[in-house]
Amino acid sequence: MTHRILVFTKAPQPGRVKTRLQPEIRPADSVRLHKLMLQGTLQSCAAISAETSLWVSPDSHSRYLRRLAQRYGFGIRRQQGNDLGQRMRQAINVSRPDTGGFTLLIGSDCPSITPTYLASALDALRHAPVVIGPATDGGYVLIGARRSLPRQYFDNIEWGSNKVLEQTLQRMQQSGMSYNLLPVQQDIDRPEDLACVDNDELHRMRWLFGIE
Repeated sequence: MTHRILVFTKAPQPGRVKTRLQPEIRPADSVRLHKLMLQGTLQSCAAISAETSLWVSPDSHSRYLRRLAQRYGFGIRRQQGNDLGQRMRQAINVSRPDTGGFTLLIGSDCPSITPTYLASALDALRHAPVVIGPATDGGYVLIGARRSLPRQYFDNIEWGSNKVLEQTLQRMQQSGMSYNLLPVQQDIDRPEDLACVDNDELHRMRWLFGIE
């Protein structure tokens, strides 16, 4: 049985990644942080027995991302859809979890997505058809499935707000879908988020960027 990990990310371009860290952090430093977190995420994925692929927005032609995917032996795909919900649903369903194996979709801005966390998500899918890793900001850092997921879980969600998890769980409860929740994790969207992460590399980045 082949499990799949889909890593949603963006090409590392100034002004297009980690924009909510600005102006406290310069655009160039936001790119450096984005790259650091993405590499950490891919290292965690590489430690798991799963088929991993990068899903890139707005396109998959970044030379940096292609080199990174080649280094780890991962595939690279372009996200398809008009908004984040459509892109997530399309990626999960095209991975065809119904045919065997489980699918995990994660972002690249949560340093606490470790191999242990990914393994616990795969284990949770043995007991429920959906698993979600909540984020401290009201969103989620991981969603996993062992079957294709319907449109209603992704359409008209207030993406980027503190209502994402609440709205998603409401849709699942209304449809009778059972799910497991993993421990809450801290993703990195704002400068103050860096102070909450216990990670040696990010400690060095905080010092570099002058963040106490």
